[in-house]
Amino acid sequence: MSKEKQTEEQSDKVVTRYERRVEKRKKEEEKERRSWKRFKLASIVVLAAVAVAIVFSLGTSFYSRYTVLNKTYFQVGDHDVTRLEYNYYFNNVYSNYLSMYGSYASMMGLDTTTALDEQTYPGNENMTWKDYFDQSAVSQLQQIKAMADEAEANGFEYDSAEDLAAYETEIAAQAESASVTENDYYTLMYGEYATRSRIEKFVEENLYASAYYNHLIEENQPADEEIAAYYADNKDSYDTVTYRSFYFEVDTDPEESDASEETSASEETAAAE
Repeated sequence: MSKEKQTEEQSDKVVTRYERRVEKRKKEEEKERRSWKRFKLASIVVLAAVAVAIVFSLGTSFYSRYTVLNKTYFQVGDHDVTRLEYNYYFNNVYSNYLSMYGSYASMMGLDTTTALDEQTYPGNENMTWKDYFDQSAVSQLQQIKAMADEAEANGFEYDSAEDLAAYETEIAAQAESASVTENDYYTLMYGEYATRSRIEKFVEENLYASAYYNHLIEENQPADEEIAAYYADNKDSYDTVTYRSFYFEVDTDPEESDASEETSASEETAAAE
């Protein structure tokens, strides 16, 4: 074999090995590109899912907030009552009940450690404690709305600044006593989304209605002479006594009874002498 032919064969072999290396490298690079594309695609899918979850969470939170603050929960006459306003009255009724009865609340069947809708109201197996406070809250709402409507219709004027300031001072004191901020206290008392500014309008209407009620009492208060005259004509209705009588049956030992009678007879004889 000539040297030229050997050189050509060696050149062919060198080129072939190089091409294989190049081809192998190309395949590896292509594999890496495909892996990177799959990684990017998976990342995009994950990020999209996270974005959807965030948007859904924000949307749910916004809708919940909108529902509590703006959507009509029920109506009282011509008034639309939101869930936040209802929460204000419900929690006031509940707190007032606990303040009134204190430790005796448990004796009346109310367990403050258990959900109200899981406790049957005493004397009515078809009613829970939540039903009871629901009815009380609605009743109070009806009275306040009706009183405020009448006051406004009659042109009643009332400056609530002083009473409102007293109320807010009391709230601040209670928050301090509970070791929480005022903002947190409003939330604890009246539920999520409750703030001082949002609750203030309910407080003012309540104060306005209460002021008008007191005004009516003063305006319609009878004179002392009228009271005395009415009492004189109706003494039998007021001068009464309430009492209770109890009957007890006592079993006594016959021997003790006889001994007691003999002792009594001896004492009577001695007294006669």
